[in-house]
Amino acid sequence: MKISVQLYMSLLLLIVLFQPSYSQKQHFGPEDHSGNTSSDFQVDKELIYNSSPFSSYDQAVAFNGDVYVIAWVDTRNLKDFKLYYARLDKFGNLIDSAGICLYNNGYSQSSPQIATNGDIFLLVWESILYGNDQRGSDIFGARLDHNGVLMDSEMIPISREYEYEKNARVASDGENFCVVWQSDPLGSPIGINGTFVSKSGDVSHPDGIQIFLGPHSASTPDLCFDGSRYFIVWCDGGYTLGVYGLFFWQHRRCCS
Repeated sequence: MKISVQLYMSLLLLIVLFQPSYSQKQHFGPEDHSGNTSSDFQVDKELIYNSSPFSSYDQAVAFNGDVYVIAWVDTRNLKDFKLYYARLDKFGNLIDSAGICLYNNGYSQSSPQIATNGDIFLLVWESILYGNDQRGSDIFGARLDHNGVLMDSEMIPISREYEYEKNARVASDGENFCVVWQSDPLGSPIGINGTFVSKSGDVSHPDGIQIFLGPHSASTPDLCFDGSRYFIVWCDGGYTLGVYGLFFWQHRRCCS
């Protein structure tokens, strides 16, 4: 069957007009997303997302009272995976429709985590320098200001020991930040390390503080702040898996 040029162009125009854009809020009908509502809760009917043809995954989000910052791993650069982030205002409007590449350098970037002190954000992740896989993965960070704008022209090295460091987590005490991660020295049990990062981007212990190292491997840490101390939890890989925790705090501020 032959299709006239005029009909073909009409079909093409329809495709272009109805292709969802990055910044478009998608409203789905009851058959797709009902927007559940009751006297106890409500689920919004409007899904907010970017319609990138590339895979986006491993996401994290934080909100400082005015701006949401969402970070994720993006595969649009097919040679390596980079972190992208986007901002959403408190009314749900997507500010960065296509996302912003955090750092386009020679490092792979994965496993983002983000926290805010109520003003600025600290984003942390793990990276491997291409062509130097024997070094393993390191922990890096970057600050974003109150409006979600990148403050650091270079990545902040949080820990670069010659070992595999991964599964970083971050929390704030309302002023500065604490970062913990899983440390995997070659030939030794896996332990939990951490450090403090000031709001000015200074790292208190660049080699990391050994928080826990036991006879079995400790992995997948997480933490929160209770108003005076951080509480850190992790999984211990003994004969039976168990969850352990301890308190961690500074006697004085590492930096202003």
